[in-house]
Amino acid sequence: MRRTVPGNEPFLFGRAANEGIAQCMAGGKTIAGQIERLVVRLDGAGVCDDCIAERLDLGTGGAASAVMGELGGRAGFERAKDDCTLCGESRTVIRHAGRRSAAG
Repeated sequence: MRRTVPGNEPFLFGRAANEGIAQCMAGGKTIAGQIERLVVRLDGAGVCDDCIAERLDLGTGGAASAVMGELGGRAGFERAKDDCTLCGESRTVIRHAGRRSAAG
């Protein structure tokens, strides 16, 4: 049986969960969504955790590293030791198999 909140809106999982689901479905303003979009936009270029955190203004916490560790195991993403495209340092980077990788 469905519960409702004022305005007859579905209230299936609680307000916080519903808002989180809505954010994900709207393209995501979550840290994970921001990181994934940035890495995909780089079209196969490797970028390190620090540069991603800096570009997305995520601070120095481990949120970026944790998300990239998870992304590294998903189809189309890989983590490897390489030079970062943005800072030039030899670090662990993440890349997405974009058009450049598929064409080469």
